[in-house]
Amino acid sequence: MESEQKVMGLLRSLDVMPCTSDLEAPEGYDHQVAEECASRLQVELAKEFGVPWDMNAGVQDASYGIELSVHAFDPPLAIRLSNYGKLAAATTPALGSHRDLGHAASEGVITVEQRRLVEKVLDELGYTLIPLPFLRRRYDGVTRLAEFNGSEHATWWHRYFEHI
Repeated sequence: MESEQKVMGLLRSLDVMPCTSDLEAPEGYDHQVAEECASRLQVELAKEFGVPWDMNAGVQDASYGIELSVHAFDPPLAIRLSNYGKLAAATTPALGSHRDLGHAASEGVITVEQRRLVEKVLDELGYTLIPLPFLRRRYDGVTRLAEFNGSEHATWWHRYFEHI
């Protein structure tokens, strides 16, 4: 899913004008369903990694509603789940720390096997892992997101994986 055309096409296809001024979630978003899916993801990640994953399903004022994290690694690994579609972003530990999981693995922050396990579990549960370089691009979508970001340049990360 890493071709520019596919990734940017997916991001743009989910980027619709909200029915209200709310940029946090699309019309019809069901947080309970998202939390149930995330709970299955949490269980599978714990099984595959052999360590527990924490889940924060109470994220407010954001375009993502759930974050899973594991603190057994240094630095910790986190997966944010967007409120739009079943998009996922994995960070180690923050957006700017590594380009993507491949880069984190090449730097020795996580192992290649850990990277593969994250990608496998997300894929098996129907999530699409969005590579961070695409999310760092300046947001040029259809919503008024840039107006809410003040002087900071809005990015696709803000659109789908950040506090609004």
